[in-house]
Amino acid sequence: MFKTAFPLSAQMETPLAANPLVVQAKLFVLSCRIGLRCQAELLGFLQHRTKLFDTCLRDLVESIELNDSFDVLTDYFQSAFADYPRAFAKVAAVASSMEAEGARLARKLADDVADDLGAKTVS
Repeated sequence: MFKTAFPLSAQMETPLAANPLVVQAKLFVLSCRIGLRCQAELLGFLQHRTKLFDTCLRDLVESIELNDSFDVLTDYFQSAFADYPRAFAKVAAVASSMEAEGARLARKLADDVADDLGAKTVS
């Protein structure tokens, strides 16, 4: 077990500027959350597209005429052109919400630093 310079209860009560390890840990957790949520969104999207591709291949095998196979392929590509922008918009929304959380953390850190500087100049 590692011993810390401050007990855990004291680390939670101190401002962020007083303990840079807490800031580093929070930023690391935030970046991991962004990466994992984006991966989850992308894997869900790829699973959906794979199922559609499987359906497309089955329909192609079952289609007898050339017109039927052309319709199957056009339907598949039309749905792909509609699905990809939606998936990228979801990933962008996830990333922007996490970036907003990071900005809140940075703002809190800046406020704590300003408060510490103000307290030092007064004393």
